[in-house]
Parts: sequence; C-alpha cells; structure tokens
Amino acid sequence: MKDAGPATQLKSDFDAFLQSPIGDDSNGMLLSVLSALARTNLDPWKEAAELARLPRDSAVRRLAAFIETLSGVSLGGTDCKMVATRLVVLLPRPQILDIPKPENWSRAQGILKPRTSITYIVLFIVILALGAQYAFEILNRTASPDGATPHSPRTISSVSSPRSHGP
Repeated sequence: MKDAGPATQLKSDFDAFLQSPIGDDSNGMLLSVLSALARTNLDPWKEAAELARLPRDSAVRRLAAFIETLSGVSLGGTDCKMVATRLVVLLPRPQILDIPKPENWSRAQGILKPRTSITYIVLFIVILALGAQYAFEILNRTASPDGATPHSPRTISSVSSPRSHGP
C-alpha cells in the first residue's frame, strides 16, 4: 500500500472549508464551496490554499467577491461577507512547512542572501580595522609615560646607557 503523501494531507486540511455550504442553488440543492469552485472551473484545493495564505480580512474580501459572482444562489438572508467570514474561519492557517511559499519568494531570498553576507563581512572588517587602530593608539600612549611614541628619537636617546670614560 502506498503512503499518503503531503498532497493528500494538504487536501484533507481543506475538507472542512471545501465541504461547507455556501447556500442553495437554483434547484434547491445545497451548494458547497467545492461545488461552487468546480462549477467555475477553478481548482478547489488550489483556491483554498491561496485563501489560506492570505490574511483573514483579505481572504474574506476575496471569497465574498467570488460568492457575489455566483448566479442563482440563495444565501438564506445573509450577505456575502457574512458567509465568507463563516467559511474563512474553517481554513487552516499556514505554517512554515504546511503550505509552500510562492516561487518568487525563494528566488528573491537567493538573490538577496549573498549581498547581505558580503555587507556583513565588509562591515566586520571595517570594525576590526578601526578596533585595531584604536588598540594600537592606546598601546602607544601607555608605552611611554611622557606621551612620546616608543620609536621616536627622543625615546631611543633616553633609553641609551651612559658610556663610562676611562681614567
């Protein structure tokens, strides 16, 4: 027996949403979200996944606009926005691995990532160089109490030992 893959899991996540009724069609039959999407030649699971990716308010507006386009559907006295709000609550909320991000998202990250890394490397080198320069200045100041640098002629002559002259 084959293992049910992630596609099956994704489809079952949308079952509550897709099987929920929108209203009655012109024949008096209950019209589900699945039926309404299929009648308009839309892939129900793809549409459900796209709605699930959207923020709730945007998903409600998009679904309400879709419901308004359906002809011959009786909503039982409620408006399209109320029906859409009731249905959108049934959508699973996207998580990092459950619903894949659009293709252009991964491409954009691939383009930006090297630039960001180079920026951090250059910034690190600049900070390191400034820190080394500062440390070098501090060491030079503390090396000689009179403020002269250790390599100046004054320091070298003051360190020289006096020569003894013979009798």
